[in-house]
Amino acid sequence: MVRSERVAESQADAAPTLGDTDLKDPALLAQVFAGITDALLVVDREGRVLLFNSEAQRLFERPLAGSRLRSWCDLVEAPPCDDSGALPLEDDPLAWALSGGEPREFEQFVASGDHADGAFVVVTARGLYDPAGCSSGALLLVRDVTVRERVRRTLERANAELRRTDTQRAELAALLVHDLKSPLQSIIMNTRYLIAGSNASDAERDCLKDVLSAADSMHRMVLDLLDVSVSEDSALSMNYLELNVLELLEQVRESMALRAADQRQSILTSVLLDAQTLRADRELLRRVLSNLVENCIKYGPVGGKIGIEARSVPAAIEFRVHDEGPGIPEAKRTKIFEKYMRVDPDSSALRAGSRGLGLRFCWVAVEAHGGRIWVEDNLPKGACFCFQIPIT
Repeated sequence: MVRSERVAESQADAAPTLGDTDLKDPALLAQVFAGITDALLVVDREGRVLLFNSEAQRLFERPLAGSRLRSWCDLVEAPPCDDSGALPLEDDPLAWALSGGEPREFEQFVASGDHADGAFVVVTARGLYDPAGCSSGALLLVRDVTVRERVRRTLERANAELRRTDTQRAELAALLVHDLKSPLQSIIMNTRYLIAGSNASDAERDCLKDVLSAADSMHRMVLDLLDVSVSEDSALSMNYLELNVLELLEQVRESMALRAADQRQSILTSVLLDAQTLRADRELLRRVLSNLVENCIKYGPVGGKIGIEARSVPAAIEFRVHDEGPGIPEAKRTKIFEKYMRVDPDSSALRAGSRGLGLRFCWVAVEAHGGRIWVEDNLPKGACFCFQIPIT
């Protein structure tokens, strides 16, 4: 008895109180109900409506006083209600609460309210019990979520359209890669053959080198598009080999020298390494460095210098490619590695063929090696793209 008395005392202490206020006062109840912005409906165990507020009258648009309701379909004319005027118990808020089910929420549709084509509502249903624990009725609290629901459905449709568009774009990219890859390889191979021939004049060789440089750039762009698309669905296929870092830098410098010469730019290489070799995917790293150098050519000044460096750092080799251009604003230094992102969409680099894929590919390729890539200032002026490849 002592324990039960303590429980009763605890419950009494925890119960809200209004002092000597008479909770049966109609004026007080009217004020309380008026302050509830959701529709509120209380029925006894026979389904007779005992209490309701003005929001319930507005939402259901039917006489409620004196009504007898045994199910949700008695209350509304909604599409879920079949010809028999019944819903499964687990879908019927009112029948569920009257049957003694645990308090829960239901999503329902009301073919009335302030919305011309009906309202979406969330119904909180719970049973009411007398002091002996016997069912004495049910309480429904109904919230109009039409605006939220319509926004959600609009967003779902927009997302579905975006996914469809993205799928179409990916399919188009795959077709472009397939259709352009082989012709470009043929152009590159035959142009190299013509350059190596002994019958071409110096002027003709210069023209052929321009063709080769442009074809190499287009081929790299096509491969970037392919690898970026592949990385969105799966990991890149890696071909790890022991490579000589200095030879790799010199290869990139030589391949980009002609394009730099068009802008009277010079490319310088520098290495400070504990070991000259690195285990990595040579072709991916070559394309990363070539993309970064090409970016520096586009944004660097005429007659400027471009540097390609490699140096040993703890557990990795760090590559640095820098120019003397305008640099990258700090606010955009992470965004430039996103797909189709450009620092200045109106810049001359866009007219020069920049489509925001090269740096995204660099990020993908470096991440595939387990490394990281970032950009910082090249003091006193310019941008410095840095990436580290772990030593394995």
